[in-house]
Amino acid sequence: MKPPRPIKNTDYIVIAGSLLITSTFVLWVILQSWSPKRTINDIENMTLLWSGDVDINYPVIYSHNGNAIVYTSAGLSSFDLSDGQTNWQTDILSPSVIRIYDEKIVVSSGKWLEAAPTANGQEFPSCFFGGAASLSTYDPNTGEFVWGYGYRGVGPSTLGLNGQHAFLTGFANQSTSRAISEIDLTSGAVISHDCSWDVRERPIQNSPADESWPEKSSSYQIVVDDAVFPISQDSKFFVQDTKTMNVIGQASFRGVRLNPYQMVNTFVEDKLVIYFEDSHQIYVFQLQAG
Repeated sequence: MKPPRPIKNTDYIVIAGSLLITSTFVLWVILQSWSPKRTINDIENMTLLWSGDVDINYPVIYSHNGNAIVYTSAGLSSFDLSDGQTNWQTDILSPSVIRIYDEKIVVSSGKWLEAAPTANGQEFPSCFFGGAASLSTYDPNTGEFVWGYGYRGVGPSTLGLNGQHAFLTGFANQSTSRAISEIDLTSGAVISHDCSWDVRERPIQNSPADESWPEKSSSYQIVVDDAVFPISQDSKFFVQDTKTMNVIGQASFRGVRLNPYQMVNTFVEDKLVIYFEDSHQIYVFQLQAG
């Protein structure tokens, strides 16, 4: 009987290599199992118009004249809802707020642009303590840049639109200091600017109601089927009539179960647009009449 062969360093290398290959394969299987990419399993009472991969960086899908407008890694993009063809694409500053209002796309940003002019050469108080913001406007039909300026003493996240005016507000000292700028939407000029170091001693006017973000009312709503396990072979959503609560359409998907907190959806007439934030997939469905 031969004595056992002593273990050499090369044996450890072979064993380690085998373990590495095995663990890599297991990890690959797990990642494949947990891939957020989904495929449609079944559709009822709806027609899939198109689908694709897109990286939407601002979780709102806007509609304008039968087109969808979104902010992606490539900038603002408009595409035809009927076939997914891109109408236009334009680069913009990193947005804080995006609104479509009165045939304008209005974008506020924390990035600075050239200082805005003042209407009729007016002079305004100089207590600029609330930071800085910029506003830019674009044509929603072509994506063309219209105007863009910077505004001192106000913040980009406070954008409000009313009539032909935009309003930006700035805060400091736990909101006891406040500034507000009124801006002409057609030119970007500052119409008025007021500020107070202490609004308890000298209150200033608040911005009027924001008309660009009305409460949405839709005839339909999305309901996601609850799933017990994180991975489901068949998770689905239902489209319900908000008046009758009847299900008028549904679609089921294979892959990771649907997460309503990672779904952005909007209804444009008889079309349903759904974007899955976790898998960067977009689906557009046609709802059936009746």
